[in-house]
Amino acid sequence: MITRDILLIEDRMADAKLIQLSLKRYGFEGELLHVTRGFDGLKAMASWKDRQPIVLLDLNLPGLSGHEVLREIRTNDEMKDVPVFIMTSSCDPQDFDESIENEANWFFTKPSQIEGYCEIWNRIETFAAGK
Repeated sequence: MITRDILLIEDRMADAKLIQLSLKRYGFEGELLHVTRGFDGLKAMASWKDRQPIVLLDLNLPGLSGHEVLREIRTNDEMKDVPVFIMTSSCDPQDFDESIENEANWFFTKPSQIEGYCEIWNRIETFAAGK
């Protein structure tokens, strides 16, 4: 069960709703904050810095891209250790390579159905528990 707070940076409402529903079904017990733009995600990170949330980050965002957000997180001393999980519909190997180069903790291709998220939540839970 994931108990850490989650910051979801996702511009597509259908994807955000699917993620929220799947977390609820998984038994998520933390607080979830959803924003739709990269800049808003960075502002939320600044206000949540003491909480050290898990960040679920889409790459294709209006304004600042997910890659730009990830680089900003990793170069900011107050945010650099926050776990960031890329969740994208992109299957482009370059997106994967850039995400890993910028120190994403994990890279997932978004499932199209709610059941596909269970494995993702299991991996995030294991990571958050330090296993």
